[in-house]
Amino acid sequence: MNIGQFTKNESGFIVGSIVSPFGTLKGVSFEPITAKGNGPNYILTIDGGELGAAWSKTSAKGNEYHSVSIRSPFLPASVNCALLESTRTPGTFALVWDEPKKDDAQG
Repeated sequence: MNIGQFTKNESGFIVGSIVSPFGTLKGVSFEPITAKGNGPNYILTIDGGELGAAWSKTSAKGNEYHSVSIRSPFLPASVNCALLESTRTPGTFALVWDEPKKDDAQG
């Protein structure tokens, strides 16, 4: 499910919005940082506050993407998603989320 649209600006930030059950979060920014060890490559912010982080990854098929963890005191748990760059329009990105599958124990 696509939950956000982003573009890369001239400063190297990836900016856009996320659609949530609480409304659209506008002005969301992936700010590049220097990764330390296994640390994130981007900090996800909105209005100066930290919303999460993203790590640069490569899929088994060799496709690059960003693994994103969105955290908030208003959420019961972190939301994990992927930021994927469009192959048709370089510099544009989609934030996608797959609903976790219930295991047999949860019914």
